[in-house]
Amino acid sequence: MAHIDTLFKILKEKKGSDLHLSPENSPLVRAAGDLVPIMAQKLNHEQNKSLLYEIMTEPQRKQFETT
Repeated sequence: MAHIDTLFKILKEKKGSDLHLSPENSPLVRAAGDLVPIMAQKLNHEQNKSLLYEIMTEPQRKQFETT
């Protein structure tokens, strides 16, 4: 199971609609129209990249790197 699946599970439990990941911030979910942090830990660029690369195809990774 990909590590990001843990965040998706929390998103579902909170009945959220979106998962927001950005470097140097805690992961956020949009629940009832509000952005809510789901963990105290802030994720750095490499941690975010690792979460995303687990579920990306090689073409998606290449596009991500060039945009």
